[in-house]
Amino acid sequence: MPRNGKTTDRRALLAGLSTVALGLVGGAPAFAQTLFYPTYPKPGTPKLEGADSSRRIIDPPAPDYWPYARISGAGRPVTKATQDGGWRSGLSEVSYKGPEPRAYPIAPWDEADSGSAVKSGKLPAIRPIWDAHIRDTIVCLGGDGFYYMTGTTGDNCWAVNDGVELWRSRDLKAWDYLGLVWSIDRDGTWEKNWTARAGVPFRALWAPEIHFLGGEFYICHCISGVGIGVLKSTTGRAEGPYVHVLSDTPIKGGIDSTLFEAADGKIYLSWGAATKIREIKPDFSDFAGDWQDLVFADDGVDPRAAKASKPYAASASRARPSSAPTASTMSGPATRTRAAIPSGSPRRTICWAPIPDAMKARRAVAAATCSATRPAAGGRPSSAMTTRCRSGRSRA
Repeated sequence: MPRNGKTTDRRALLAGLSTVALGLVGGAPAFAQTLFYPTYPKPGTPKLEGADSSRRIIDPPAPDYWPYARISGAGRPVTKATQDGGWRSGLSEVSYKGPEPRAYPIAPWDEADSGSAVKSGKLPAIRPIWDAHIRDTIVCLGGDGFYYMTGTTGDNCWAVNDGVELWRSRDLKAWDYLGLVWSIDRDGTWEKNWTARAGVPFRALWAPEIHFLGGEFYICHCISGVGIGVLKSTTGRAEGPYVHVLSDTPIKGGIDSTLFEAADGKIYLSWGAATKIREIKPDFSDFAGDWQDLVFADDGVDPRAAKASKPYAASASRARPSSAPTASTMSGPATRTRAAIPSGSPRRTICWAPIPDAMKARRAVAAATCSATRPAAGGRPSSAMTTRCRSGRSRA
């Protein structure tokens, strides 16, 4: 294809991007061609067809391969000048509108903070409470009277980040930065590996969640294509340090793990599409049973009518609009119902929450969502907003 007056030979380009593994398994090649971008993909870089997404473990990239900041940092109070804009990110198309210039090329912002969701009546006018780059935000009320906030951080979670950052607040207005409380390099085991994803070396922690259960702090986390894990604070304090519990290797494949304490005190783990749950022993030394299927019955009952008789609500976002199934027991069957966020994130996640507690927590999660995505002026949320509800919390 002509570019800058020159013609690029596609076969030569692919040959330059390809490596051939020569190992044989049963007389056949163990790997065919594996394609990688020659440098990190900048905005406008064409998608690499056949890119290596095998998730196989690979050598670490050069230290300067990724130009992105690997932590988000303390953030700051929101002002009139900073209440607009925010972040949008993809593998190559990282967009940013804010007060701090980036040291790398960014994609056009266009009208990412146009406020279309508010204008169309799909969301109320909400304002940010903190200026920080946090995706998959969760707020947890600890036993010490503080709120704790975390989520996916760093400039580009489709590439690289450093671990789990944590913020603390008394009033959901001013947030103290507790720093990187769990580091992949310092504290990780299986998380330290770099893997092949979409033609690049990938190592980023996704969707960490902090939970306060039975007087202890736990953090769920995952790495795409590798698996999920659970961490426990060794000091009983939110800032850790944290160690692995249940397993020193990935508990299972998947993303977006979450914990929940039921009304009877039993604690469960789920993940991703929320089709299964598994009970955990009270001391987190092991699981108390096998994975159980969650049963959904799609009869379209209005969730407002279900609240009185169904003590649990599962917030699962599989497709727009979001749905919130309700059930009388933890394992279902659950009725899939229309719920909180029309045009919610297309991801599927779950939160089995006792409904009264979930309603009380809506404002806290909504505030955290705003703080993480920096909606536009007038309280209009950015189109980049992503939300997930978690233990004892309802989708905001």
